[in-house]
Amino acid sequence: FDKELNEIVSNIPSNHPKAEQMKMLINEISQEKDKGKKLQKIHTIVMIGAGITEIAKSVAKISHLLGF
Repeated sequence: FDKELNEIVSNIPSNHPKAEQMKMLINEISQEKDKGKKLQKIHTIVMIGAGITEIAKSVAKISHLLGF
C-alpha cells in the first residue's frame, strides 16, 4: 500500500480542496502500526477518491451538455 499511497501524494495538486486532508491521512497511514487502524484509514482515502471521481464524472457530463 505504501508505494501506491506515496504515488497518490505526489499526484495531488496543491490547490485541490482535499489535498491537505489526503496528505495528512497518508502520512498517518505510513506511521500506523495497527493493521486494523491502517486499513480503516486506507478505506477513508479510497472513499475520498471515489467521491472525487463521481464529482469529475458529473462535471464531464455537464461540460458535454454545454458543448465542450
